[in-house]
Amino acid sequence: MDVATFSLFLLRILSACAALWLIGLDRIGLALNQLHYWLAARKPQLTYKPSKVNNRILESCSILEEPYHPTWYLFWGHLRSLLLNLNHEAPNPSVPYERELVKLSDGGVVALDWATLAPPERQINQPTVISSSFLLKSFDNSSFQLLLHGLTGGSRAIYIRMHADRLLKAGYRVVVMNARGCNKTPVQTPKLFSLGCTNDVRESVVHIRQRIGARVVLIGVGFSLGANLLVKYLGEEGKNAQLTSAVSICNPYCCTTTHQLLTYSWLHRVVYNTILGKCMVKYFFKLSNAAEVHKDHPALDYDALRKCRYLSDYDEQYTRRIFGFDTVTELYRDASCTPYIKHVAIPLPCLSSKDDPISSHTAIPYADCSINPNVVLAVTHTGDHMAFYTGNASPHMWVSDVVVNYVHATVKLSKEGMITPNLQTAQDGTALPKLSSVGTQVADHRTSHFA
Repeated sequence: MDVATFSLFLLRILSACAALWLIGLDRIGLALNQLHYWLAARKPQLTYKPSKVNNRILESCSILEEPYHPTWYLFWGHLRSLLLNLNHEAPNPSVPYERELVKLSDGGVVALDWATLAPPERQINQPTVISSSFLLKSFDNSSFQLLLHGLTGGSRAIYIRMHADRLLKAGYRVVVMNARGCNKTPVQTPKLFSLGCTNDVRESVVHIRQRIGARVVLIGVGFSLGANLLVKYLGEEGKNAQLTSAVSICNPYCCTTTHQLLTYSWLHRVVYNTILGKCMVKYFFKLSNAAEVHKDHPALDYDALRKCRYLSDYDEQYTRRIFGFDTVTELYRDASCTPYIKHVAIPLPCLSSKDDPISSHTAIPYADCSINPNVVLAVTHTGDHMAFYTGNASPHMWVSDVVVNYVHATVKLSKEGMITPNLQTAQDGTALPKLSSVGTQVADHRTSHFA
């Protein structure tokens, strides 16, 4: 046997050994994954009052009664939050939007980013205008999802894009409400994103109803502080809510409890409270034109505002003063949505995690949810703050699967006539009170985000 033949023979032997080794590793990986499933996969804890609607929702949304299996190597909740925030500037999933600036009754402005369908022959990594007639055409009967972001978030936040992308691929339409000053929404009045003031959500829902009509299914999906605003709005409106149904994800529920968690735990104070506080200061002075609009406001001290270290410092120096509260404690008490849960009159699943480092598990309102026949509370054993990763090779959001399943169920029950919003309006939505549209523009790709 010559040297060349021997070398080829040896190469084949080594290749075969390597293949067997990889097969062995693959089998070991599968075995470890199965072991992790047995150890870590658990069904969400469900709390609800049995009712015709709740029973049908759970029937159609069976994922809530199946085990949630978190990604095995993200074994610590804070790792999941870290991964979520590290992915914030990731180009994918890419969701193109067309922005509509809506002028509110008090002169303020919110930005509605309407997700557009990118042409299949090209990949869009930046938002783009698909058609100037996009906002003027008559919408079809596709279900619309109104996404409400968390503190200083926006349509480009990674968790919003993940959910929007999943919903679009499932055949549904998406619109994101960017709060005042968030994601480059211009600030027109001395008032920014509020912990508990629901007027902007209310007026945005009215405006969207004008656009899509009364017959179209409209589902609100709130994340973190956006979930708190959504649930409070639903409780305030009761049977007059113009949404078909809603979803609450990682809701803090009680702002006082959240404040206590972020203040009295060393880790939460040093990490989360500091990040949130600095984020709000940056949001006010650098990421929006808020500082210019508020510069002559008699209640504000810009030097003190710049020195804010924690979120509660910012709420003391800005939020409670602008919204007319005597103390931060009074602000947090008023902003909390828990007292309003009993008044919610449309289907509402609430998804929370026991290891959420921001929305404390001690604030989860089990009793309040258990007496409302429209509410289903699902609490997972892990998931951190909006980081419900599942899958190993390519982790994705388990909670996105839940939302899509729930939308399927809502559309189905709506067609059956089991759930319909009490719109008190003409079928085409023309009887709703009118809000003005300032104009349209391309939605920007960058925004500040943490919660």
